[in-house]
Order: sequence, then structure tokens, then C-alpha cells
Amino acid sequence: MNKTKKKSLLDVGTNKYLMFDDALTEEKKGFVLTMNPAERSQKPVLLPDQRWERGSISGDSFTTVMEDEGIYKLWYGVVKSGAEKKRKNYLSAAEIKTLDKKSMLDYLSEDLYMLCYAVSKDGIQWKKPNLGIHEFDGSKKNNIVLVGGGGNTVFKDPTARPASRYKMICGGGPRMMHNNRGIPPYAGYRRVYGVASADGIHWKKPRSIMSWYTDCTNVCYWDERIMKYVAFVRYNETMSCRNDETFRTKGNFY
Repeated sequence: MNKTKKKSLLDVGTNKYLMFDDALTEEKKGFVLTMNPAERSQKPVLLPDQRWERGSISGDSFTTVMEDEGIYKLWYGVVKSGAEKKRKNYLSAAEIKTLDKKSMLDYLSEDLYMLCYAVSKDGIQWKKPNLGIHEFDGSKKNNIVLVGGGGNTVFKDPTARPASRYKMICGGGPRMMHNNRGIPPYAGYRRVYGVASADGIHWKKPRSIMSWYTDCTNVCYWDERIMKYVAFVRYNETMSCRNDETFRTKGNFY
């Protein structure tokens, strides 16, 4: 008598899974799973056609696209015109000490980036609304929603009050002089900030949430499995901001 080996069942609990997931399906007949191919548009969908965007649009990072309230919403970073040239002229701690108080504050709090907002019905044709929030070259006729910071990611927090349902994590803030963990005293470090908003347009004052430098896209979301916020940022144990130094130690933030 042949005995059929009884296969154990996988307890998936009440979690949601992809239907016909290969990891959960013993056998499939009559169909195959394929990934829909991505199509790249022949022309850019967003161009730096406004005065405040002439520095450049940070399309490779500092960008969040969200389908929300029946439309597509886009938050994208803009580098101020001429900011990259200024950014290379980092000063040593000794050089900073020779500055007068106003020049020192201007240097340490220089804003290199701005965050702008656009909307679309199809994800291809984008409109840049006149929001009238932040001033640029003497006018508030622009779509700027945040001045300062970089590596921004926006997400909706399902646990937040209406006044803070949109959240953002970003790098930025005043550069700070560090002299611990072997970090050179002239290294211009920044912090990781958290920001909240009721509508994704009017943002509250950024709050420091991590006192570590990060210079790329920062990602954060609410994880319902562990009931905590989860963030992915770049953590540089040592990073020189001087032109004549090239070393950089990379690590992870836990």
C-alpha cells in the first residue's frame, strides 16, 4: 500500500499576500506570471523652466511621487542657482573663527536646496501651482514648499492626527562643527530632520531627529507590522568636506 506523504500547511495568519505568489503556490497550470514592462518617456516630464529652478532639479533623488486624493502629487528638490559653486568652498574650523558673527551665521546656515510641489492627473503633464508661501527674489509667486534641507521623502502617516498626516524626513539644517569619533574638526556636518504637515503643502518647522550627517535620499514610513516608524538614511562615520580630502567611510543607520 502506497502511503502519500502528507504535506505541511503554511500558516499565513491574517496577513495580506500577493495572489499566486510563487513562494505560496505549490503548482500553477495554464498561466504564468509576468511583470508589466516599464516604459520610459522620450521627453522629460518636468523641466527647470522657472527662475527658482535654474540651479537644477534633483530628479535622481530628493523626489517623491504619490497617488493621493485622486491625483498624482510630486515633491521635488531644487538646487539654488550658484549654490553648488559655493558648496565647494568649505572653510576649516580655524577659517570660520576668523569670520565676524554675521558671516559665520550666514556660512553655517546657508540653504542650498528648496523643495517644490507639482500635481498631475496622468503622471505625465505636471502643473506647478502658485502657492505664495516662500519668497524667492522678492516674490512669493512660486511652488516652493520648503527652504533648506535635502534628500527629502514625503509619506502619509495613517496613525497621525489630521494636522500631521503628511510626514517628511530630510537632511539639512545648519552645518555643525564636530570633533568626536575621529571626525576632523573642520567637517561640515548636518542633521536628519522630521517635518509634519496637514496638506503636504504647508509644513511645520523641521525638528532634528538624528544628529548624524546624511547626503542622499532619506526614506521613512510607518510599519504596521512593528507599529513603529522605519527610516533608511546614509550614515557617514567620517566624511571630510574639504576639497583636498577624498576619504569617506560608509555605514548604516540602525
